[in-house]
Amino acid sequence: MVLGCRPSIFAHNQLDRFHSELSMNATSRRSRGDPPCGTTITRKPGPWLRWGAPLILAATGFVAGTQFSAKVEKSEPGLPADSSPEAVASNYTFKCANGPWGNVEGIWINIELPDDAILLENYNRPVKWFFRGYSREKVIALFQSAGLSEEQLALLGRDAGWEFSADGCSVHPPDELVLSLSPESRHKIYSVLAHFRENGPYYAAFGFDPDNLEKKISYSNLPEETVSLFKKMLYPQGDLLLFNDTFLVLATLPDSQSKMRFLKTVSRRSTFLAKIRVENDSDIDELVAYWGVGGRAKDLRPLLESLSRVPGGCRLDIVHLLPSFARKRVFTYPRVATEKDALKVNCHWSSLNFFNDPPDATFLTPENVETAFANAYVPVSGSMQLGDVLLFRNPEKSIVHSAVYVADDIVFTKNGEGTFQPWLLMKLEDLTPLYSNLRGQVTVSAYRRKDM
Repeated sequence: MVLGCRPSIFAHNQLDRFHSELSMNATSRRSRGDPPCGTTITRKPGPWLRWGAPLILAATGFVAGTQFSAKVEKSEPGLPADSSPEAVASNYTFKCANGPWGNVEGIWINIELPDDAILLENYNRPVKWFFRGYSREKVIALFQSAGLSEEQLALLGRDAGWEFSADGCSVHPPDELVLSLSPESRHKIYSVLAHFRENGPYYAAFGFDPDNLEKKISYSNLPEETVSLFKKMLYPQGDLLLFNDTFLVLATLPDSQSKMRFLKTVSRRSTFLAKIRVENDSDIDELVAYWGVGGRAKDLRPLLESLSRVPGGCRLDIVHLLPSFARKRVFTYPRVATEKDALKVNCHWSSLNFFNDPPDATFLTPENVETAFANAYVPVSGSMQLGDVLLFRNPEKSIVHSAVYVADDIVFTKNGEGTFQPWLLMKLEDLTPLYSNLRGQVTVSAYRRKDM
């Protein structure tokens, strides 16, 4: 079974150790990635985020013709004893293991929603909870099991608007009730709401690493009362803290500028730029064979050969070596103006279209996704290659997420449906615990297109 993707320990010599199946216990590590399909999480990329106050360096650039905005976070006071430029740089950069992909290194960045991608009018609506297949009695029983007090239950009977249909039951809880929920009650109720796509923000939560939450907030410039309200509405899920109540917090903010700032703060994603070092003595044949999979070798060879002739070698962003579908989208958010199905595109659509340009819209339906995985892909029996699809299965063996293998433990992923979830590069060691926190311990399997 393929589920709508919602999220968000891998050895560096994984090319030799990873075969068709991985079983990973995420509870042993705190997730450092950016939420599960539908959930975002603040990455904790390394010790540099734990030393003193962060300095935000704004950077803008163009990747394959697409403009994006990124923030590179670098520590300021409180550096370790060795605060040389080399030592500081080592804390926000990393090197991949050597392999057929070449010599690849990365630098951590943050990306955030562009201003014109945030439509504040979409948040001017009352809170609505939908329970598919529930009766009023079953909803009340859920609220009682969540520990709601008699006073809170009375608010539901007195002020909540109830709607009933053949599909289930909807409740419009008063703000007073939502604000009064304890973290435990919020977890119990919202965990049920998260099963139903109709619940929007409750179906796709924002997730945060508790160890990194204060730093994420500290450079948001949000009012203290807004920060306090935000923290009050967090609730635990595994090793994460989740947040769903965007509408209520925005309603307390006085102007569009502060609302935009809040949305950017909670939706900010951590990712990295990855660059390949091409030397004069690099094995160009090997690089072309690895990065040119999918019939692109003839296009990449002239570029790589040219780079190998640069005196002293040079670095190239690996984005330029990806198929056009991924090259156009990585580090960007879906735009309604340019992406026909921007509100629907998810992890499976992105994984199955990695080599397709234009993308195949049929992969938006679960039935077609399941058919494609069953008929067009085979398990990987040896080392992985660029473009292999990684399927994340929950304990019930349902597919809860998919991503595309790039190199070493780098994957191309879209962790959720819609315009708030960008296409990112992530480390698999960070992505796997993300889903295990939300969906139970996941296993990861590698599959390859039959024609690759």
